[in-house]
Amino acid sequence: MEKVSKDVVEKTFTNLMNLDMKETKKMMNKMIDEQPFILTYLAALVEDDEDFTEEGKDILFTLTMLIWQSMLSVRPDLPTVPMETIEEMEEKNLKILDSMEDISDDEFFEKTLQILDNYPQTELLSFISEYLMENENMVLDEDGLIFIYLKIIIDSFQKTSEIQEMNF
Repeated sequence: MEKVSKDVVEKTFTNLMNLDMKETKKMMNKMIDEQPFILTYLAALVEDDEDFTEEGKDILFTLTMLIWQSMLSVRPDLPTVPMETIEEMEEKNLKILDSMEDISDDEFFEKTLQILDNYPQTELLSFISEYLMENENMVLDEDGLIFIYLKIIIDSFQKTSEIQEMNF
């Protein structure tokens, strides 16, 4: 899959932030149709995890929309991500989540840099990381959870696209 550029991520984020309520609902409905398993996964996460604040939930869903829209910009025929792929990527990333428990801000930043090294969607994950670190209302534990969950989503889109490309 083609890499999402920094310019695409920034323009997509600006566009998302400028949507009114009606446009946001329309986009969410489109995502429900095109990526139902991603949204099912997110809904289960926030329902099962009492550590999420309302702001954390909003950020998780907003940044998921950013991921989806950014990837659509470089791949308009973005395939639907199956739940099996999400579960596989979640299992792979749980090790990262475990390693980020009870760490300082500096250690969180260092781990993030390690993850970004050679990552296939560097600009997208970098934007997310910077956004979370700049948000003063977030607590570190919630930042870490959101970061990992969004990385799982990016990894799921990436893997699904790579599988489809190999089959064509």
